[in-house]
Amino acid sequence: MIFVTSHDNDKDLARQLSEAAVVPIPYGDIVFHGVDEALVCGERKKASDLVRCINDGRHVKQVQDALGAGFNYYFLVVEASFRQAESGEAEYKSGPHWTHSGMSWARLQAYLNELHYQMGVHVMYSSGVKQTADLVRSIYNFFQATEHSSLKKFYAPSPLLLRPPSLVRRVAKEFTGIGWERSLAVEGRWGSVRDMVNATEKEWTEVDGIGKGIARKIREELE
Repeated sequence: MIFVTSHDNDKDLARQLSEAAVVPIPYGDIVFHGVDEALVCGERKKASDLVRCINDGRHVKQVQDALGAGFNYYFLVVEASFRQAESGEAEYKSGPHWTHSGMSWARLQAYLNELHYQMGVHVMYSSGVKQTADLVRSIYNFFQATEHSSLKKFYAPSPLLLRPPSLVRRVAKEFTGIGWERSLAVEGRWGSVRDMVNATEKEWTEVDGIGKGIARKIREELE
């Protein structure tokens, strides 16, 4: 269940997230639980509100309070379009017009970067309330799953985070019955594609997770 703040400023978000429960919440604008005891807190900031919060330090206090309350994932959706004016000031779009923010572009970017780097806040950007709602749903759905396969299409799980897979592994994953999971064991068995494709059926069965049936199919594909 997604919980959305009942604050007046966020009624438009509550309407977009019609499946969410609208309640007074003490931290952020959106909160929910995920699997593995994940506690997620999210916040949206429109342009003028973000600038005010940076100037008075209120947003940093909000983040500190949420993290202190046990939330282990905090995200911020910046629901605005900013640009750098020739003067160096940050401007934001309000309808068809660009409005002066009263803050330098450098300070705005430094704040968002420090928020991510020093406080672990995941900063995202949205063009409007509908896109913000879509982002919230996608984050919620992510935290409801125990396994995630998107990165496996490009990267292999390994002690080195997102280490590009070897050529052996990229080739092995294409064999019947191998895929990304078993290709890791294949990578550990052979150091080159040549050794792998020349391996006998018996040698294939010596790889963890590969039985006679899969080994026979692999040899048939290689011949």
